[in-house]
Amino acid sequence: MLSLIFYWALFLFMFFMAGHFIRLAFLVGKRGQVDKIRDWRGRAIDHAAFLKTRFVALNIICAILLLLNGFAVLLFALQLEAWTSICALVLWMYFTALQLMIWRLRQLQRG
Repeated sequence: MLSLIFYWALFLFMFFMAGHFIRLAFLVGKRGQVDKIRDWRGRAIDHAAFLKTRFVALNIICAILLLLNGFAVLLFALQLEAWTSICALVLWMYFTALQLMIWRLRQLQRG
């Protein structure tokens, strides 16, 4: 019984993460709140406006992938190992891409 609750929580968390990514893309892309662009530890980034387009694209791509994964679970009855692996891969891709963007920005700042 406890494992079933845990699986449902994981499933719902996937949709909440997609919503969070969409919200970040909206706040940065439409409202121009570049202070929302932070590294994976939550630290502010200097010259974050340079990453605005890439950050919005990354958030939209990850949100779409998470939503497609969630709907695939409902439509095709994906196994637990499959959809959790896909979700983990998307989140790993998000944090890795964010780290690489910030690393590249810092290299460009050094000259």
